[in-house]
Amino acid sequence: MYLKSVKLGKGFPWCAAFVKWCFDQCGVKTTINAMALSAHRKDNLVYYKGSKIKTPLPGDVFTLYYPNLGRIGHTGFFDKDVNGTIYRSVEGNTNGAGSREGNGVYVKYRSYKATYSISRWIGK
Repeated sequence: MYLKSVKLGKGFPWCAAFVKWCFDQCGVKTTINAMALSAHRKDNLVYYKGSKIKTPLPGDVFTLYYPNLGRIGHTGFFDKDVNGTIYRSVEGNTNGAGSREGNGVYVKYRSYKATYSISRWIGK
């Protein structure tokens, strides 16, 4: 159902499709497609490359940059701040080890320092 929301079939990475599908279920219009890069919303950044611009809120969308890929390669939802350096996320196409090629939807704990961006898609 996640990949179907971005018009793809089985076998493709689906972290961005998960984010898009969730927004679709809530009636939130986005430009998110099958690529994790599309979840990075440069016109409404909350956090970017080590700097908090606004306080992240549940439902904001994080991205992770992979130097070996030379691009953003994973995305999911920010859920809540844990301690100022770590946040809790909800993300698809991951696993217990945090892979970007996983087997389900998981609650994870991510480092702000390892995060490329957090964008806001709902409101300003």
